[in-house]
Amino acid sequence: MIHSPDTKQPLPWIADDCWPAVAHHEAGHAVAYVVGSRAVYGNDGWFKVSIRPGAIGPYVMPRGGLSDCAGIVESPGFHNVAIPPEWLVPFRDERQRLFQRSLAIQQVIFALAGPFAEAAYLGDRDPWEMAEAAFGANGFSSDYENAESAFEALRYFTPRRPRWDTLAYRTAQLVLDHWTAIEAMAARLLVKHELDHDEALAIVVPHLPATPPATSAALPA
Repeated sequence: MIHSPDTKQPLPWIADDCWPAVAHHEAGHAVAYVVGSRAVYGNDGWFKVSIRPGAIGPYVMPRGGLSDCAGIVESPGFHNVAIPPEWLVPFRDERQRLFQRSLAIQQVIFALAGPFAEAAYLGDRDPWEMAEAAFGANGFSSDYENAESAFEALRYFTPRRPRWDTLAYRTAQLVLDHWTAIEAMAARLLVKHELDHDEALAIVVPHLPATPPATSAALPA
């Protein structure tokens, strides 16, 4: 039994009407991963995405109930936001520093894109309202923990980090620019519940612009 930290009363289980929001959440992560992998590595990376009961254990919903609606994007690179010891030594050259900086920025965006896509699905399409709603619903989740870890890592790769608000705005723009891809993947997840790499790409790629506008513009140094 899980209890509310505020009232100490048992939290009730809620109906499973949260699946569409969860599907858009995970689709947001996955689409951002493809876009970011293309920007940083020049390829689509590897991942699979799923929504299933209990994927990460009981979930405390923003409105106070419990649900087993959950999902996950699995990829070797998706949650790699820790700072390996070798990153703390001087960089061999400027290209190496810039690559690690780009990777850390993309990790922030990968992590935030899920909560932002969920907020957009629930009706918040203004970038700043989307950011506020995403934090309100997911601010204490592993998504934000991962984003903040990657943001902290940026201190090692650049004299001046991009502002958090700048990266949040970029994430919101990525979600809006690729909304048709996110919707298409979410719709398929609600039917099949799990998509491997090839299945997910077959859905996403037709919706991707030749030059993703949310990731092509230079971020401040």
